[in-house]
Amino acid sequence: MYSNRTRMTGLSGIDTESMVQALMQAEGYKLTKLKKQNQIHKWQQEKYREIGSKLDTFQATFLKIGGAKSILSDGTFAGFATTVKLSGAVSEKATVRTGANSKAGTYKLNIQQLAEKASATSGKYSKGDQLTTSSFNKDELKAGDTLKFSLDGVSKTITFEEADLNGDDAQFAAALKAKLDAAYKLTPGSVNEFSVNANGSNLSIGLTQGGHELKIHEGSRNSALTSITGGAFADGFKISDGSNDEDGNPTVSNIGPYNFSINGTNIDVAFSHGQDLSKMADEINKAVSNKVSILEAKLRDKSFDTDAGETEESVKAELKEIREDVAGFKASVSENKIVFSNSNANAEMKITSTAGSMDLLTFLKMDNDATPGNDVSFELENTSVIGDVGFASGASSLDVTKKILSEVYGSVPNSPLTVNGVSININANDTLDSLMSKINSSEAGVTVTYDKMGNTFKMEAKGEGEVNGFTFDDFNDDSKFSSEIRDIFGFNFGGATPDPVTGDLDSSGSKFNAAKDAKFTVNGVETTRSSNTFTVDEVSITLNETTKADEELRIDIAKDSSTALTAIKEFVTAYNELIAAINTEVSTSRPKSGKYSYYEPLTDEEKEAMSESEVKLWEEKAKTGLLSRDSILSKITGDMRTALYQKVDIGGGKFLSLHEIGITTTDRYADAGKLQIDEEKLKKALEENGDAISKMFTGNGVPNYNANGHLDTKLGLSERLNNVVESAIGSKGTITDKAGVLSRAGSLKFASLTKKIEDYDDRIADMLNYLADKEDNYYMMFSKMEQAVTEANNQMNYLMSQMGG
Repeated sequence: MYSNRTRMTGLSGIDTESMVQALMQAEGYKLTKLKKQNQIHKWQQEKYREIGSKLDTFQATFLKIGGAKSILSDGTFAGFATTVKLSGAVSEKATVRTGANSKAGTYKLNIQQLAEKASATSGKYSKGDQLTTSSFNKDELKAGDTLKFSLDGVSKTITFEEADLNGDDAQFAAALKAKLDAAYKLTPGSVNEFSVNANGSNLSIGLTQGGHELKIHEGSRNSALTSITGGAFADGFKISDGSNDEDGNPTVSNIGPYNFSINGTNIDVAFSHGQDLSKMADEINKAVSNKVSILEAKLRDKSFDTDAGETEESVKAELKEIREDVAGFKASVSENKIVFSNSNANAEMKITSTAGSMDLLTFLKMDNDATPGNDVSFELENTSVIGDVGFASGASSLDVTKKILSEVYGSVPNSPLTVNGVSININANDTLDSLMSKINSSEAGVTVTYDKMGNTFKMEAKGEGEVNGFTFDDFNDDSKFSSEIRDIFGFNFGGATPDPVTGDLDSSGSKFNAAKDAKFTVNGVETTRSSNTFTVDEVSITLNETTKADEELRIDIAKDSSTALTAIKEFVTAYNELIAAINTEVSTSRPKSGKYSYYEPLTDEEKEAMSESEVKLWEEKAKTGLLSRDSILSKITGDMRTALYQKVDIGGGKFLSLHEIGITTTDRYADAGKLQIDEEKLKKALEENGDAISKMFTGNGVPNYNANGHLDTKLGLSERLNNVVESAIGSKGTITDKAGVLSRAGSLKFASLTKKIEDYDDRIADMLNYLADKEDNYYMMFSKMEQAVTEANNQMNYLMSQMGG
């Protein structure tokens, strides 16, 4: 069934249902074909995305610095085993990283002090903790509208009444305050109560005491706003040939034609003599649906008025616009009145009676004062209540970073402000967010962040150690930090004195931690560093935790090729799995369900005739081979093989290839480029020539091509493979363009398969509308036939009764 109408058929003995279904079965073949083709495209896109995800995982794991098993790091091939122990047990008080040029040895380490960044942290932030907007418009609110508030997690709903909206802004603010105080049982004049201020387009809602979180959420629009109702007609009203109806309304002149518009879409409607209000409402609805049907028929039949410049694209655009204009519109009858309504809860609907035609709105008594022929318009608005008040749903009084500086400082601060001796220019529209961004991107050497959970601000030096720090005294020096900066971010130290030894300070308002250098001894030599990470003999050591005065960490570094061997083996295994996954898609042919037909997606009717296991098995076959001999995937595996097989220039006139270190392709043709490892040969190569192997994998030459079209041999294997992967799943990659990549935000929307699927969705929607109309026509045809048969039977029965039969 393509139409959702309820019908009564078969009263004459004719099996209308069966005949219509038989006719529609043939009509529905094109729809079934469209749906199956669209499903195949969706399955193809899923398979491309699966390969894209595998490539993405392979790249992130092996081909990126910081990857879990990266082969792009010198440390992977350094060939060293490192241990950090304290009293014979493994310790995490320090971590060690080796490189290709590190030296084996033993280091004894005592850590007295870690390097720290200078930082200042505010207390609980109480400035500007209120809801504030500059886009408030009281006139948009209507009686019966509601808004939902929550105060420290307790929710209440406020309903606006006519009296709240009739006064000026100050009266509205007072009414809202009273409702909020009453809802939360706060007493006016007490220590803590609501504070509501409205002035022009500005509205602020908060509490007189800080530290509370007030949130505002979407409420509901008065449902009465979703319809326009005309005046009442007399009981039993019909359009007649007389000059007036029973209520004295002119009739003959009011059959039309009328032209009116819905949100700019012109609609033509005419009534007939004898129609009552319900028939008139039907005619209006039919006129609206016909407007859409005409354009749908043009697209279905590909019949365009080319002389008028019509094209398929222009008709599609026009149809889309009209569907949006009339969406949700309906004419109906209630208590002898015509009602225009909109079922879309957040819709706007504007109805205009067009000049130059008979005035439909006046005839329907929707504007009794209007002169026929003049423009008469009504605008139905059911937009967001919270939007009328000027807030976004979920807005919080504690979301201070979105507030302009004058809201938290009390006025627009002087510009420029000084931060760590650097001038920061500001303007009246700057918020706390934008000010933090300006500071963080400046040369001030500090970063300001906001902790929403703790409701505190923190200023921290970008680098560790005293050389990068600032002092508590700097905060009292306007040439280093403007007083406005202290006030804006709430750095209130209250005249407290920092600790004379550490330089730290913990006042009632804020905390200050002085910058510190790392202090430690290495093999008995006392050392100071501004950073917790330092290098000894090309060994990088990071201090994580201090030791006791009598404790000593023992760091042992010894030659060991096992780490590099494991890394290469894991890389080869993952590479082979990736190649196998791609080759499976490319080399698997699409299976056939018969001599001349493939397994295709099942229709709902076909699924109903099969068991669950049969459906599963069928769809597995239908999804198989959809990327057989795919050129995109074939190119990826081909480029990968080329990248790995070509030798690498490791410097000094020397070159190195994978086969020289024991990594070759398998002999099996079916493996299609998989790698195999001669482990003994690889282990020996790592022990004897680890630096060269490291360069072969990690070399970062420029990826240029020479005159013969061969890749620059200075580029290491990791970068070569990374370039191949990027050409597939990067921003302009072949898979990205074709199907989108899940990890690349926005790529799915613009992929060619996505656009093809959307086009099929539109064609399916158009076909469904066409079939629904076709089905209605068949039922109408058979209904007339049933009516004729019934009337003939009745006449026959009558004649038989007259003849004494």
